Amino acid sequence: MGKFRVCIVKLLTFCIRYQWDKIAHGSIDALYLEKLDNFNLTEERKNEILQMVFPDLIVIECDFNAYPILETWLKTQKEVIAFFYVTNVIALYCLDRKKEALEVLNSYLIQNLENTFFKRYYSRMQGIFEDGTNIRFELNGYNDASYVFIDGLTINGLTDYKLLNFLIKEEDQWVGEFKLPPGENYYIFYVDGKRVFDPNNSVTEIKYGLEYNKIVIQE
Repeated sequence: MGKFRVCIVKLLTFCIRYQWDKIAHGSIDALYLEKLDNFNLTEERKNEILQMVFPDLIVIECDFNAYPILETWLKTQKEVIAFFYVTNVIALYCLDRKKEALEVLNSYLIQNLENTFFKRYYSRMQGIFEDGTNIRFELNGYNDASYVFIDGLTINGLTDYKLLNFLIKEEDQWVGEFKLPPGENYYIFYVDGKRVFDPNNSVTEIKYGLEYNKIVIQE
């Protein structure tokens, strides 16, 4: 078995250990990154592995304890697609590094003045929602929460990553405005890693094997 394949096998073991440590301790130490150095891999191979790991931990699981993995990977890249830039600033935002998130996103915008993806999230982080929204979500309380997302939304025909659908804090509630397609839509609040049903909507339905709140958007 080649060195790279051995590394992948051990990396899977590391990821399982990561999950157990997270359950036991609620956080992960950035020193886990040093494990990759034990394999004497080229920088290219190491970056491949980092790119395999952080999308699952941060984009899918919204586990921002893994931010050092994304941060390390970004520093090695000459070019990065807009999605990963936005992933980076949302992670910073959710780590209560909001000022830094806005500064970083503003620097992206200066270099990419016409990028509507960057503009959308730069505005949203400041409580300015895009034109054409047709639904406003509000969740009262949870004042100590680090982040709140909307999970399950279908946008442009695809189920969106919940990471992209974050709410912002306004006084004693979390709010967000989105444009959803006409017809039935399914969603649930995702508060600091836990699914929370909408207390203002008692209508639920099983979708994708899980229970979600349901709303109907009129044409």
